Parts: sequence; C-alpha cells; structure tokens
Amino acid sequence: MALLGRNLTDETVINFGGNTPLGGTLTNGGGNSYYAFVNRPLNIALQAKYSF
Repeated sequence: MALLGRNLTDETVINFGGNTPLGGTLTNGGGNSYYAFVNRPLNIALQAKYSF
C-alpha cells in the first residue's frame, strides 16, 4: 500500500506562457492577449494491490 502526493503545498506554477497569436485583433488593437499552462492543483492518491 502506498500514499502518493503531488503539489502538496497547492502552489500555482506556470509551466509555459506567451503572447496569443493575433492578440491585437482579439483586443481591438487595445493591447496584448496572453495564455499560460499551469501545474495541476493538490493531488493525493492511495495505491493498493491485492493478489489471490
């Protein structure tokens, strides 16, 4: 049996981000548009194995 955990502090971490293509068009020329990918939130799992 095992207890597994990831991102136990529930910290938001940006893995990748940048300017959105055609950002000026999306904002009617008023600025930029950005996107980002973040890590998954707090994750805890219990793993068990049963053999018979």
